[in-house]
Amino acid sequence: FLNWGLFTEEIYKDPKSFPLREIAGGASNKNYLFKHEGKSYFIRFAPETATLLGADIEIENEVLRKLQGLSIAPKPVYYNPEKRILVTEYIDHEEGK
Repeated sequence: FLNWGLFTEEIYKDPKSFPLREIAGGASNKNYLFKHEGKSYFIRFAPETATLLGADIEIENEVLRKLQGLSIAPKPVYYNPEKRILVTEYIDHEEGK
């Protein structure tokens, strides 16, 4: 069991102390790939300024939750609207395919 709330708080404070791979993309988000017990997770920290750019992490979370039943989007596993943190399962893929 991983307490995502506490874990993401610690990552936010000092991401370099964790085995994370930063994923590029987004104008202001901080995105990471994290592997735990054989599973991969996508962790997104979306600053308040992302809303000014037209991005809304709350809408992203809602859409992903609705799509998870169709197996066409990653499943959200943790969402903190106050801190603007979203964790989803990471869909492993091969580059160039």
